[in-house]
Amino acid sequence: MDELNKLDKKTMRKISAKFKKALSDYWLIENNDHILIGLSGGKDSLAWLSCWESG
Repeated sequence: MDELNKLDKKTMRKISAKFKKALSDYWLIENNDHILIGLSGGKDSLAWLSCWESG
């Protein structure tokens, strides 16, 4: 179980790093932007939320 948790953390760090790089490289979000987010509660939505919170 601990090994799986380490793998999950490593994967989330990689995804988060790519998320932050894309935001920066492509100027996806700028100051004073308004953002509407819809989350389903699925794995992809929860992964996105985790990246957003750590950003």
